[in-house]
Amino acid sequence: MRINFEKINTICIVAGYKGAIDFLIKFVLPVMGSVILISLLIGFIGDPIPGYMGILIFVIGAVFVFGYPLMEYNSIKQNINNHLHYFITYSGTISTMKINRLLFFRKISEKTIFGKISDVFQRILYMSKRWNLGYAPSCRIMVRRTPSAALADFLDRLAIVMDFGQDLEVFLYDEQKAVLDDYQVEYTKSLETIKMLQELFIAVTVSFSFLLGILLLAPLLLEVRVEDVLLFAILGLFVIDAGLIFAINSFIPKDRLAAEFDKKNLAQQKIRLYFFITLGISALLIPLLLIFTGLNVVVAIAIGLLPLAYPALLANQEEERINKRDKQFPVYSRVLGSAIQVRNGGVVSALQSTQSHDFGVLNDMSVSLYRRLRLGSDKFKSWYLFAVDCGSNLIANFSKIFNESIYLGGNAEKVGEIVSKNMTRLLSLRKLRQQIAGGLRGAFYGSVIGLVSVVYISARVSQALIDLFSAPEDNQEIAEFIQGIVPDAAGVNFELVLIYIALLIIVQAITSAVIMKIVDGGLIYGALLDFIMLVWIGAALSLVLPPLVDTVLPDFSGIWDT
Repeated sequence: MRINFEKINTICIVAGYKGAIDFLIKFVLPVMGSVILISLLIGFIGDPIPGYMGILIFVIGAVFVFGYPLMEYNSIKQNINNHLHYFITYSGTISTMKINRLLFFRKISEKTIFGKISDVFQRILYMSKRWNLGYAPSCRIMVRRTPSAALADFLDRLAIVMDFGQDLEVFLYDEQKAVLDDYQVEYTKSLETIKMLQELFIAVTVSFSFLLGILLLAPLLLEVRVEDVLLFAILGLFVIDAGLIFAINSFIPKDRLAAEFDKKNLAQQKIRLYFFITLGISALLIPLLLIFTGLNVVVAIAIGLLPLAYPALLANQEEERINKRDKQFPVYSRVLGSAIQVRNGGVVSALQSTQSHDFGVLNDMSVSLYRRLRLGSDKFKSWYLFAVDCGSNLIANFSKIFNESIYLGGNAEKVGEIVSKNMTRLLSLRKLRQQIAGGLRGAFYGSVIGLVSVVYISARVSQALIDLFSAPEDNQEIAEFIQGIVPDAAGVNFELVLIYIALLIIVQAITSAVIMKIVDGGLIYGALLDFIMLVWIGAALSLVLPPLVDTVLPDFSGIWDT
């Protein structure tokens, strides 16, 4: 296997070091030295610290030291790819101003909404001006230090254009399709990773369910309790689910449906208000049901969670409205851009002329925007409030690109065309994402049903067998025979088992609901609906499975009397 030292050096540079040697001296040696010292001290101390703890600490330290730069590298790569579509859209719109190279690089480097892309352009600007390298050589240097292949290819083409003196506006307009093609490839690769993680999750859940089914029979062979097995199962499931959430959050494209503003629109304020109200109701209702009714633990929790379904339904309705607004905005931006160009940059008069058009769910927002601008309100704040009213993340970013490019003097018609085309392209990618989210939802629902069924059935079988082997205390010969086969097994505290199973269901339901919402990019409050439905599935199984298993299991009473 050939080691690519150039790739290792690039990873270390992207992670914030001067190179592999600098990373080795400043990070690897100090950290590994401390880890080795701690491991040796544990070995000398001995009791009460187990000797294997030193080996474990050494392994964890080694994995962290050599995994850290790779994680940082992938994090920066993901950040760049997530902002690539906004970057190229803004580049295309401001190029219609006939800007020079200096202004182009400065504008991109000042935009924090482009994430790490702005850092790349800041370095290019610094090298070209402070070191007098020029833009083309600076771009080529950053090509070798950029983790994103899509951005690196763009910078390489940009360097060639600057060497030959091609018009920047023509180049950036032509690059719209090329860069978005690269973005689509990266986006699709990320979604394929989600499919792989989905299959991995199903495999791990099936394996975990099978292992748990075996472990729940451990009291027949070992002196352990079913309750202890379930407690460790909950901890194990929590670790597995936490790892899955981290993996999905690291690989999935960051494409939120709703925008995150300091100021919330009326719909989001309503959802938040009802969430806290219903959360208080559920917090009071669940203990009352557990104390004053004879309901199953899982059933009581499921009933107590029902009030939270209301804000979840409101969140889902808001998601539908945002999706409709997103579909209308490309047409809106194109029509408004053409109207502004006809009126020589008059935004207010253009908005007035477009009031006769029917933009569906954007009509009210457009009227409010027109009234604010007509009354002389701050133009950027007026567009900000327009984005707040829409509540959409895409509209928030694309409308900001649209209005800033126009107020800077860009060609309004071309700006509207670029924004419209690029946003339409992103909406088509979202459809693929929603399809994957739907498949993921089915997989998670199935995994919860399988896991809960295995736990209930195994616990009931274990209880029945323990009762069987604990029964013949009055017959000394049979008792000695049984003692030779299995150790003393404690009886199953099925009330405690039900509590642990409830915790198992809740952990799995929370994880599944959160992951599904991360994948589809919707409002986090909407995850409550999946959470409640998963808990209700667990509650239904807790009512159906125990009597069903009791019916299927043979009657062992009197077996020792024969």
